[in-house]
Amino acid sequence: MTESQIHALFTEIADGDPGPSQVDTRLAQRRGRARLRWRRACAAGTPVLAAAAVAVVALGMGAGTARHRAGPAPAAVQEALKFAVADSTGTSPLQVRDVATGAVVAQVNLPTEPGSQAPMQGAHDGRTYVGDVATRNGRTYVVALYRPYPCQSWLYQFRVNSRGQPTAVTPLRARPTIAGAEVYHLAVSSNGQVLGYASASSGLGCFARKAQPDHVGIINIATGQMKQWTMPTSSAVNGVSLSANGSLLLYSLQLGPSVVRIIPASDPPGQAADRGRTVLRAAQFGPSQWISFAAISPDGSVVCFSVYPPGGGGPGRIYVDDLATGHLLRVASGATYPGLIARDPAARQLLLHMPDGLATLNLSTGKLTYLPGWKGLIGPIAW
Repeated sequence: MTESQIHALFTEIADGDPGPSQVDTRLAQRRGRARLRWRRACAAGTPVLAAAAVAVVALGMGAGTARHRAGPAPAAVQEALKFAVADSTGTSPLQVRDVATGAVVAQVNLPTEPGSQAPMQGAHDGRTYVGDVATRNGRTYVVALYRPYPCQSWLYQFRVNSRGQPTAVTPLRARPTIAGAEVYHLAVSSNGQVLGYASASSGLGCFARKAQPDHVGIINIATGQMKQWTMPTSSAVNGVSLSANGSLLLYSLQLGPSVVRIIPASDPPGQAADRGRTVLRAAQFGPSQWISFAAISPDGSVVCFSVYPPGGGGPGRIYVDDLATGHLLRVASGATYPGLIARDPAARQLLLHMPDGLATLNLSTGKLTYLPGWKGLIGPIAW
């Protein structure tokens, strides 16, 4: 395949349905959680940039024709996503940053309960923290806030315009609160109809609650109807991802064992282990390996994921897996912490954390562009 053919294929893919996969890999010990959480990781190494384009084309990442049709098709995305929303501190405000320069162009002030930023008094931490931020198109965002005591989460939404200026933050009308739970991972289907989440109802994120397992679930954004599945007690959820129309929920587990599973949204509530299927196991890549991130493609045909050695450090390996054939392609190796932070909805570019800093990778040309304006701890990014 020639370079011009690769470029043409990627242009065709990018002009199709955008996918919602926003991925990053901050190893975050949140105040509300006692265990490690990797968020949205999909890194790439410099020696294999050209191979990455060929591999993703071969497996159809970001393909425009969805297998699971339901509801209206996602709206077309802008030519290039200029801005990203970053959670650098875990608390309000969020930052709207220019992707190319790293400059902070605006802040998103999040609502807080009266007195919720007061200093912690013993075990009664009444402050609010950012659980996660997600976007389906780089313009509309959903953010989860949580408070450990009393344990509760709030869901809000806002938009960012073409100048990087955010609208007012408003409650998600259909489901503004989730009582008794800390929502710590979010995903939005690219048709804007389904919200995926992971939540905890005990531990440091939910004080004064007896030990309970975590959950993954979905929320119908129009009606607020919820459905959730119970995690094994020994597991920690690394992240969630949705197919374009929300018909498939993917989640990855960090512990006991580290696996990637997919649950059809039509499955009834219950134990997650009894629903759906396991599509990847970290053990197949070697002893004590773990999958730090996984995300499903918009059409539900491909999973992108990262594998790291014990301890969570690099070098990491990045793969794409064709679910129909089981064919694996290694897209990158030598990935550094925290790896890929975000993918634009049209699958034109990736944001990666490389040894020399944050960079963008153009999938149609293989060009890597460093972003020297992004300094220090960047944290999770929704792009």
